[in-house]
Amino acid sequence: MGVPSSAASYAAGQDLAPAALRSAGLLEQLTASGLEVHDDGDLPHQAWSPDRDHPLAQNAGQATMSVQQLADRLYPLLARGDIALVLGGNCTIALGVVAALRLLGAGTPGLLYVDRHYDINTPESTTDGALDWMGLAHALALPGCLDTLTGAFGQRSLLEAGQVAWLGVEPRIATQWERE
Repeated sequence: MGVPSSAASYAAGQDLAPAALRSAGLLEQLTASGLEVHDDGDLPHQAWSPDRDHPLAQNAGQATMSVQQLADRLYPLLARGDIALVLGGNCTIALGVVAALRLLGAGTPGLLYVDRHYDINTPESTTDGALDWMGLAHALALPGCLDTLTGAFGQRSLLEAGQVAWLGVEPRIATQWERE
């Protein structure tokens, strides 16, 4: 399933990731490796644009809608036992994936977060307003996060800190807030 959204990004472009991965032959390579692959298509396309009314949390409404749509589309696939691969370029999609896993009621999910950044900034800790830097902060419901995004799935916190392991983070490029 693709999530062609850059609404929570720094600029347009990340929305092109699902199409680029398909074009590069990802699905064919998975099939060639012996996996049965069904492409469930893409969620609605969302391209970033400046949100001058909310400079510290740009396009929060679009980003929230995108992760809610992802959870709604992903849950039935997981409920029937499918293994899902979500193609996207924006880190906020982790919220939709974790929300769908929680809906299964199969226990507490864990998340291996492979990224160069921790993504635990909040609108109060950064000046660029890209929610892409803030995805895990909202999943963890850290102080200073947006109520609309942290409460998008009912339960205030999708994850607890002990459920997340980071891999590939480069602390030198983390914000002071993230390092603390």
